[in-house]
Amino acid sequence: MTPKTDEIARELVGRFTGGTLPLFFERGRTASGFLVERLNADGAPVESGFHRVMLLGRQLHTYSIWGRRLQHAGYWAMAGDLVDQLSGPFRDMDGGGWFARIDPEGKPSDTDKDLYAHAFVLFGLGSWIAAGGDMQAPHVRDLLDEGHRMMTDAFQRPDGSFSECLDRGGRDLAGERVEQNPHMHLLEACLLLLETTGEARWRALAEDVLALFEKGFYRPDPPVLFEHLRRDLTPDPFKGRSVEPGHHAEWAWLLTCASTLLARDDLHHSAEILLEAAIVRGWNASDGGLVDEIDAENSEILAPTRRLWPTLELAKALAGREKPVEGIGQSQVLSHLLDHRLSADGTWSERLGVDALTIADPTMPASSLYHLSMAMLAITADQETATFGI
Repeated sequence: MTPKTDEIARELVGRFTGGTLPLFFERGRTASGFLVERLNADGAPVESGFHRVMLLGRQLHTYSIWGRRLQHAGYWAMAGDLVDQLSGPFRDMDGGGWFARIDPEGKPSDTDKDLYAHAFVLFGLGSWIAAGGDMQAPHVRDLLDEGHRMMTDAFQRPDGSFSECLDRGGRDLAGERVEQNPHMHLLEACLLLLETTGEARWRALAEDVLALFEKGFYRPDPPVLFEHLRRDLTPDPFKGRSVEPGHHAEWAWLLTCASTLLARDDLHHSAEILLEAAIVRGWNASDGGLVDEIDAENSEILAPTRRLWPTLELAKALAGREKPVEGIGQSQVLSHLLDHRLSADGTWSERLGVDALTIADPTMPASSLYHLSMAMLAITADQETATFGI
């Protein structure tokens, strides 16, 4: 990074560690210790009536990693509490895996099993282990084994794809539908667990997801990452043309990690193509940020709003690059985040409208801490840091 870009990166990280993390640590939990789904613009909790295990997995990542990095005993203790919740109210001891949601009293309110959420359970556990949590503790080994069993014995179909949702009895609720996004996060979890544990079972699962990526999620010419597919991995006839530049950038970063961890140079080429496509087709030239949705075939903007996470994913994908991609480099992306997204007090603008002055969503979803955390890790990584920056 240039000295100016490095200065912006330090300011962003300072706002995150000095403002965002303390705010959610102090106000992001209920009296019972469950996580609050979002805060309003003033930092007050917004009542939701439920608590998601997906959010728990994301926050387990955040407070594990930054608890270690900042030597913050409170963050680390909170991470330990979240591990205990995975063993407690969220776990389905009879049906296996984890409930999608519990109510404020800690009782299951949605007993379906969600692939996206289970991927984040594994990712959170991998982050906790990477930060120094005891992988050999009996309850942690049990959770990892349960997560792996759910993926291979419950979610994975005979054709190699994974159902996005099961009922408590294990029935596939997704039917003929295949969604790219939960598969991407399963790959992310498997790569992190491979890096932290060295266990071959995570490599095998990662390769299964990459096979789906190569077979149907990704089309190299013209380049596109499909979001919504059918079981034969062709685009869904109704929703298949809607794609997200943010996921193009997120896959670009993940494929770069996979190229290193799996010793597969071919993945690096696909990463470069997707990153370029994200910028060419999704970057807002007026005041920055990636748009939310575009048309896969003609690049028409379908959703001109700009959520925070796609631009954070672009910052991750561009981290460490000396040269811009299609004229957009780390300096422009970080400047946009500093000027328009992450305020000095650690609060942020979750979704911008057609210009940077229009706030389309004034609240702060707690799930965005994961994206902020990962971007801050990426922009401060050096050559000695592990692949995931942890």
